[in-house]
Amino acid sequence: MNNPREGSPPVKPTSKLEPVTRLDDEAYDIRLAIRRHQQWLANNSGQRADFSFRDLSGVSLAGADLSGARFQGTNLTGANLTGAKLNDADLRNASLQRANLKDAQLNGADASGAKLIEASLDHARMTKAKLVDCDLTGADLIDAKMQGANLTGSLLIGVDLTGAETTGVILNRVVVDSATAAMCRAAGVVLPDNITGPAYRELSIKDFVMAMISHELWVATSGAAGSRLDLDLAKVPFVKMNGRKLAGARLHRCQIEGGDWHGVDLDLADLAYADLSGLNLQNSRLRGVNLRRANLTGSCLVSAAFSPIQLEIRNQQAPSNLEGAILSNANLSGASFTGANLKKAAIDGCNVSGTLWQGAEMTAVRR
Repeated sequence: MNNPREGSPPVKPTSKLEPVTRLDDEAYDIRLAIRRHQQWLANNSGQRADFSFRDLSGVSLAGADLSGARFQGTNLTGANLTGAKLNDADLRNASLQRANLKDAQLNGADASGAKLIEASLDHARMTKAKLVDCDLTGADLIDAKMQGANLTGSLLIGVDLTGAETTGVILNRVVVDSATAAMCRAAGVVLPDNITGPAYRELSIKDFVMAMISHELWVATSGAAGSRLDLDLAKVPFVKMNGRKLAGARLHRCQIEGGDWHGVDLDLADLAYADLSGLNLQNSRLRGVNLRRANLTGSCLVSAAFSPIQLEIRNQQAPSNLEGAILSNANLSGASFTGANLKKAAIDGCNVSGTLWQGAEMTAVRR
């Protein structure tokens, strides 16, 4: 590891360093560790910051210079690291799910095994960073500087690499779904021949039907009985699903092989990054559904409802999320996308006869 002290001027603590949702004594402890670390960087004694295996979820370290700091196994879920300097930092096996790392510096950092699910890394500088065996599902790497980074064996399902500088990036054995692979090629990212598709867990028809029945009981009893259908990276078998009740189900990163899902209730279901290509969802209820970067290529969505759904507990509406979803060549006739988020979605080649778009977010939609 390079010496992060070289050429690193001291950084004065600012109000940006104060963590959020921390008890006063813990916040003081973190600020003190940062001040000592900055003294260490400036060669004025001090002490290298070591936050290994601590729970720092939700903290704000925006703008802090933590070059060379230790975060091994640290929980940084939802942390604000905007503009933070993490050059040569040890982030191995850290949890950075939904963390904000926009404009952060991670040059030479080691984040091997880290969870960067839905992390924001737009404009981040990651030259020669080590991201081996990372889970980058749904991460944003728009305009990131990634020259020479090592992503060997990492999971790149639903990743947005638009405008990223990937010269010399090592992508050996990365796991990429078909939709993301197509988007990478369109963005000029050269993928090696040894990429692999997701390793979906095979489900038998019996196991899936039993889980579905238990979910319907869970819905009917408001959670008092049964259990929620909760699948990740599973292959759902061909089943006739006409009119089934799967509201609130979680089918995250799943592949649905086909079947008739005509009229299925999928309100508030989580289908993010799922492969639903060619699926028949005619007349289905998809209000408040999460289909972020899902693959719906060639699917039938005739008269499907993607309108917002009222949340009784919070007294607010939840819009459907189709950000970055691939709807190419789908039949959208008569479907309602009222208030839905379709930012960066692909609707090229779609049948849009009678489709409702009122109030939908259509920024950068690919037609």
